[in-house]
Amino acid sequence: MNILFLLTGFASYDEAILISQFIDQLDETHDCACLSQLLPFSYTNTHPRIASGVFAEDKDTNSQNLQKLLEKHNFDLIVWGDIINFLLEGEPFNLSLNWLTEIDIPICILDYQDVLKIEQLETPSLENNNKYMTKISLDNFNNNVKTCHEVSFHHSNKIYVIKTCPPAKYENNNDIINLFSSDYMHQKLQPHILYWKKLEEFPLVSKYNLREVVDKDLKCNEDTKIIFLIFNPAAFLRTSVIENSFKPDIHYEAVKNLICYYLKILMMHNKINCQIFIANYPRLPNKKDYSLPLSPLDKKKSSLQIREIPLLTHELYTTLLKVSDLIITESNWHPALISSVMLEVPSIVIGSNVAIKEEKGVKKIVSDYTDMDMYVYQTLESLLKHNPASIFPYVSYPHEITFLPNINMVQNGYFYHITDIFNDERTISLFSELLLNKDYQSDLQTLFSSIKDRNKEALLAEKIVEIVIYD
Repeated sequence: MNILFLLTGFASYDEAILISQFIDQLDETHDCACLSQLLPFSYTNTHPRIASGVFAEDKDTNSQNLQKLLEKHNFDLIVWGDIINFLLEGEPFNLSLNWLTEIDIPICILDYQDVLKIEQLETPSLENNNKYMTKISLDNFNNNVKTCHEVSFHHSNKIYVIKTCPPAKYENNNDIINLFSSDYMHQKLQPHILYWKKLEEFPLVSKYNLREVVDKDLKCNEDTKIIFLIFNPAAFLRTSVIENSFKPDIHYEAVKNLICYYLKILMMHNKINCQIFIANYPRLPNKKDYSLPLSPLDKKKSSLQIREIPLLTHELYTTLLKVSDLIITESNWHPALISSVMLEVPSIVIGSNVAIKEEKGVKKIVSDYTDMDMYVYQTLESLLKHNPASIFPYVSYPHEITFLPNINMVQNGYFYHITDIFNDERTISLFSELLLNKDYQSDLQTLFSSIKDRNKEALLAEKIVEIVIYD
C-alpha cells in the first residue's frame, strides 16, 4: 500500500514528529513517502521508513512534480499532517492545494490539537441537486487569532479526521459506516472521525529495558535522573527569519542556563546526579555581540552533565522520551506532552510572568514576586539590555499572553506542569516534586493510568489505515 504524507507549512516541525510516530505503528509492507517544506524535512528525513522529499521554491515546479508523483506511484491514501497551520496562515507561497480538495483518493486529516470544526454542507449544483461539501475550519482555537482560513472538499472525497488521544477524548460515536443504513450514501460522504492511540505496544516494558541499556552506555548511577529539554525550531524560525525583530539565540541561552542552574541547586541539596539532554538548541553563525552572566555555581565542580543536540533524529527523540525522568518543553502543545502521558513520564512547560514597564523613558522589569535570586535577576538585566523584545509573559514562546496562570498542573486535554522560568523557588520546588517525591510520583502514575484507560478503545495507526482503505 502506498501512502503519501503532506506537510505544507514552513514551520510544521511538531507535525513531522507526529507523522513519524504514526508510521512507526504501520506494518512494514506499506510504502510511505512524505513531501514537506525544509524544516519538517529535516526531521522526517531521519526516519528510515520515510522516502522524504522537499518542496521547491516556486508553485509551478511543485505542481508539476506532484502531478508526476501521483501518476507514478498510484497512492492509496493521502495523510495531510498540518492542516491546522494552513488554516492559521493560509496557502504557502510555493504551493497550490486546489488539487488536494478534488482528488479521488481517501484523505486523512490529522487533528492533533483537537481544534478542528467539521461541517457537512449541502450545496445546489447543476450536476447533483444534493452535492455535498465538507468544510473544515478552526473551532475556538485561540482568542488572539483574528483571521482563520477554511478548506472545503468536494463530495467525491472520502475525508477522515484523525484525532490524537490525548488531547482528544475517545468517543464511541459509531463512526464506522453502517452498510445497512437507509441513508448509506449520505453517510458515505460524511467526514469520519477516527481516534488515534499514540501508543506503542508494551511501552513501559520497552522503556525500562531501554533505560538499562542507556544507563550502561552513559555510565549512569542507578539513581541518576535524566532530563530531556526540547526547544521548538519552528518557534526559532518564526522569531529569527519571519519576524526578524530580535536576537532569538539569547533567549534560548538564558533558558538553558537557568534550567541548568536550578538543577545544580537541586543536586547540591539532595546529593543526586543528573544528566540533561538539550534538543534543537539553536546555533547562529554570527558572532555573539552580547554576554550572559555566569552563575555562582559555574565556578564550582558539578556532576551535572549537559549534552546538546543541535539536530534531533527520530531514533534519538524516541529513545530520549522513553529513558527520561522528566520532559521539559517551551510549548503547551508539543507532541512530547502526549508521549509523556503514554510513557508515564512527568512533563513541564516553561512559561514566564515577567514583563517590561516603561516609566519616564526608562524600562524596568516587572514581576509578581519580589524575592528574586540574584543570578536570575542578572540574567534578566542582560536580556533587558541586549534583547528586551524577548521579555513578556508567555506559556508557549514566542506567543505573548496577558499573564501566566498561578497553577502548577494543567489538564486541558494535554496534561503537564507549568512553571515560570524566572521564579527560582517555584521551579526548583517543582523539579524536586517530579524527580524526588515518590508519593507524588505515585499519584501521577494513577493519573496517567486513568487518562490511558479513558482512551483504551482508540485505534492504532495500522487499524486506522485498514478502516480508511477498505471502507
